[in-house]
Amino acid sequence: MQRRLNKAERQLLKLQKYNSQLRNELKMQRIHVSEASNSLIEYCSNTRDYKVPSVWGKPQTDPFVDEKRVLPKYCQLEKNLFAETNSDYYWLEWDILGGPDKSRNNGYDIL
Repeated sequence: MQRRLNKAERQLLKLQKYNSQLRNELKMQRIHVSEASNSLIEYCSNTRDYKVPSVWGKPQTDPFVDEKRVLPKYCQLEKNLFAETNSDYYWLEWDILGGPDKSRNNGYDIL
C-alpha cells in the first residue's frame, strides 16, 4: 500500500512541478511587441482578404467559394421559439440573388 505524503513532501512536489513549468516557459522563444506588431502590419498589407471588399475591392473570383456547393433555396424562419408543432414554423423561399420569391403564397408556406 502506498504511504501518504506529509505536508513538507507535498509542498516539495508542488514546488518541483511549478519549477519545471517555469523552465518550460523560459525555453519558449519570445519577441518584442513592436516586432510582432510590425510583422502583423506587414502581413495584413501584403495579403489580400477578399472578405473585406471595402478595402480590397470586389474580387474577380472568390477563392473562398466552393463552386461545387449548391446554395440552399429555403430559409427556415421561426415564428415561435417554444413551438410544439410543425404548424408554428414558416418557410420563406429565397431567390438565388437574395430576394424573397413572392410568386407562391406571398412567399410563405405553412408546413
